[in-house]
Amino acid sequence: VAHIVALHIRTNANRVKVLEDLCHEKLADAMGQAGVADYPVLCQTTFDGLFKVLMKEVVNAYCEIDFSGEKHLTEAVVGRCLREGTISTACFEALMKCTEHHQSHKVIGTCLKHGKSLVVEVMKSLPSLSKHIKGPNREPVLRLISSLQQSTRIMQRICNHGKVQKNVALVAQVPGVKRVMESFIYKVQNMCEKNNILGAFRIGVLKQRTLDGRTVSSQPPNPTEEDSSNNNDDTNDKEEERVSEQSSSDSEDESGVN
Repeated sequence: VAHIVALHIRTNANRVKVLEDLCHEKLADAMGQAGVADYPVLCQTTFDGLFKVLMKEVVNAYCEIDFSGEKHLTEAVVGRCLREGTISTACFEALMKCTEHHQSHKVIGTCLKHGKSLVVEVMKSLPSLSKHIKGPNREPVLRLISSLQQSTRIMQRICNHGKVQKNVALVAQVPGVKRVMESFIYKVQNMCEKNNILGAFRIGVLKQRTLDGRTVSSQPPNPTEEDSSNNNDDTNDKEEERVSEQSSSDSEDESGVN
């Protein structure tokens, strides 16, 4: 099933549109008992495989957006690239939000693996995005970044979840994921500073939450001997995800691009 879905996405003339439909509409139906009406193979039993394919294809879709020749691109082409980039990060955000209801080890592990890859790819494109942030494409650039910021919040929750559950596979990914998220935060801040729009960037405190979004006590548990090696990561939890969209429905008070 996963292979068929992947082929359907890759061979479609409008791949980003197909991803948008699958991530925002069909995936929610696949989590239900009835499955997806026009995609009968997508259901609860095939959800994990479908989720992995969509994650991979969303990252691939962003990777294939070519900003490298921005000096020679017309405004129309730049606008199209930004639309595709924004759709890709919005699709990724929709996938990440699935962890509020579907929390299998495969799903949350896939989120960290491909989440890290997407954040790295967006960081690579920041120099190009920076060149358009002052012009008519400012809002699309900020939407793209803000959408990814919402996903990094959820990645932070997954990192905390892995530590609490002592999930070896998740914990092994945490240091690398956090380093990437921290680098992303400071690169975005630097981009805003460079373009004299620091007013679009704010600093706040991240509330710790469970995977389903419930706020947890700010008092950390007593460290065990097993956790002692990760103390540096624990103390930096609030610093590493300081960027978010101010208008988000999530009530977390943290830094962000307005």
